[in-house]
Amino acid sequence: MTLPLAVVDRTCSDGGMTVRTFRLIALAEAATWVALIVASIAKRTIDLDAATKVVGPIHGTAFLAYFCGLLLLRDDLGWGLKRTAGAMAASLVPLGTWLIVERRWLAEVDDAVGQTAA
Repeated sequence: MTLPLAVVDRTCSDGGMTVRTFRLIALAEAATWVALIVASIAKRTIDLDAATKVVGPIHGTAFLAYFCGLLLLRDDLGWGLKRTAGAMAASLVPLGTWLIVERRWLAEVDDAVGQTAA
């Protein structure tokens, strides 16, 4: 797998989406998903309505950023429809974007970069 340098460059400053940025977005989406579950439990168990009113929009923003980042970066990563759909589906599972996308599929990108650099 050959990737354009702008995709893998950890210090890219041209404003484009990089793998590093996408990783951070995937982690944020996963973390806010878990926070939303905790907030929902707090809302129902201790009647804390404010919890979901705060965490909900934060997770919604992270979720939309993840989808946008995925669509912007998928061609550069060489991900086809099946892998892109899998990455979208991973966002429906708590911690899915981090466990599946960041820890597994983006690790393949690191491996590919390591092989081309060697």
